[in-house]
Amino acid sequence: MTAPNLSLKERFFIHVRKSSTCWIWTGAKNSDGYGQLRVLGRNLLAHRVSYKLFKGPIPKGFWVCHTCDNPPCVRPSHLWLGTPEEDMVDASSKGRMIGAKGESSPRAKLNWSQVREIQRRYQKGTPNHKEPNSGTSLAKEFGVCHTTIYRIINGSRWKQRVRSRFFAGRRSTPVTTPRRISEDDSRFSESNPKEVD
Repeated sequence: MTAPNLSLKERFFIHVRKSSTCWIWTGAKNSDGYGQLRVLGRNLLAHRVSYKLFKGPIPKGFWVCHTCDNPPCVRPSHLWLGTPEEDMVDASSKGRMIGAKGESSPRAKLNWSQVREIQRRYQKGTPNHKEPNSGTSLAKEFGVCHTTIYRIINGSRWKQRVRSRFFAGRRSTPVTTPRRISEDDSRFSESNPKEVD
């Protein structure tokens, strides 16, 4: 427990390990890896505290973003203010979008060939969890939890667009050429200016 008579800056530096690049937060972290510091009964993000201590106030609607893309970093020279939109553009340009799916996700433990192998080998209704193609056995083999295996099998994770063989190599939606409408066309009126078939 820290002494109550320490200043915020002193409390802050108790939890910082400086390196030649980043200042790493060694105190509490949230589930995304960002440092947290309790101030006046509230958990504040450590990189935001750092920005306020060394650079100044954070205007409403702005985020404190990292140039180093290292969530526990609190080095002021690595922090910049940006709107949520600017942060998303920055994340996208660096290939670290959270919305990335499948093997392009930075959190992926599997690739598409492994997923296809799991789908091929899984035997639904295997009575014994120790059998080689049960969800539990496959989870151990591929280093993921059994829930991941079942989500792959039921299609809620690692979804893959399935195209019918009929449409293979063809456009999925027909291409139509707009038809010219003449003024005397009875299917066209001022009250409903859309073409009706």
